[in-house]
Amino acid sequence: MIAYFYHLDRKSDIQMLIVRLSVFFLLAGVMASCAKDESIHRTSLILKTGINYTSTMEEVPLGGAITIGILASGAGVPLTYLHIERIIGTDTLVQIDKGIYMGSEGLDQDFTFVKDTALIETWRVLVMNADRDTASQILKVRRGSGSAWGDI
Repeated sequence: MIAYFYHLDRKSDIQMLIVRLSVFFLLAGVMASCAKDESIHRTSLILKTGINYTSTMEEVPLGGAITIGILASGAGVPLTYLHIERIIGTDTLVQIDKGIYMGSEGLDQDFTFVKDTALIETWRVLVMNADRDTASQILKVRRGSGSAWGDI
């Protein structure tokens, strides 16, 4: 680089170098200012509560209904994935695993499942938006006494 400056003996060579350096720094500034919007929209998930929905640590008899109500939002981007699984001990049983497309209106849906024979079931609900941001909630359900079908 130093050798290059020794050969700059004419005024036009120095002006050309100044123009080239100016263009280089101008392009570098433009490239640095063209940053893509990298903000991620945070997904939110709420499990509904009330007498129509199963609450955490509620006792449900064998064969009884486990009702899970979901309120979810992609926070400005569409929801694209819904996953509900039942975890019993070390076993995970996928109940729902599907791609969805819920725009700005979000997801407001109820699901009903049947209580298994396990003493405690852990239910995990997961939603994902188009930014691939996920939100999940856990619900634990205990087995109550008796059976939803009555005495045998």
